[in-house]
Amino acid sequence: MNQYKSISELKNIAKRQISGHFGFVIGASAIQFIITFICADFVSSLTQATGSVGYVINYICSFAVQILSFIFQIGLYLIYMKVACNMPSTMSDLFYGFKKYSNTFLIIGFIFCVINAICMIPSDIVTYQFEQALNTISLPSIESLYNPENIGNTEQLTLLYSFYSAYINLMLVTCGCSILYFVVTLPFFPIPYMLIDFPNYSVKELFKTSLELMKGNMLRYVTLILSFIPIMLLSFVTCGIALIWIIPYMHMASATFYLDLVSVRNKTI
Repeated sequence: MNQYKSISELKNIAKRQISGHFGFVIGASAIQFIITFICADFVSSLTQATGSVGYVINYICSFAVQILSFIFQIGLYLIYMKVACNMPSTMSDLFYGFKKYSNTFLIIGFIFCVINAICMIPSDIVTYQFEQALNTISLPSIESLYNPENIGNTEQLTLLYSFYSAYINLMLVTCGCSILYFVVTLPFFPIPYMLIDFPNYSVKELFKTSLELMKGNMLRYVTLILSFIPIMLLSFVTCGIALIWIIPYMHMASATFYLDLVSVRNKTI
């Protein structure tokens, strides 16, 4: 009987594999994030328009950027895979998704982005409503909320309460939508890695194999992700600075989890 590695074993392996490559993976993650952010911000600035039409145009352009970001993300997965397997890697690997581009990459990216768009519909609606509500409040009014002279002013307190209630509602809805996306795409977690390992697989084969790999392992992966919550909470003590170390560690643990799935599958075959 083939035995999967325990969560603690996977995390220890990930910690050991990444220990000598922190500078490299952090740099790669930073470059990937910065390029993606600049592209998204650039597209957003080009598509600024008022009203519902402007919002729709901005949404469509943002969707296209998300697909390209997914392809770009594959290069980051390749780097973590190489580090996990003690293989040499360079920053040029970040652009693997574009160098080895195929229609499969684009289709998979489109499917994941569509799933994300559907799951985030409630968040998009609340965000739009929140932005419309903000347009009815002038900036001086918001600043005046914190003016000591207005302390105790019923009108100002009501405005302050409404503002923060709407903001908290937006955060809660967005968080719920993100969790929904995670749950829906959980069976397909291996697919971005499989695009690297099995570049000749068709879209159908990728989804079928992914379901086979994750059968009986979805709870294990959820447990792996949840095991990082304590150190994520502790990162607030450092004002989030510790996330620079935690996020690459999580990525490496995910790559190690995938390699464990494939290893057991290969032994079975």
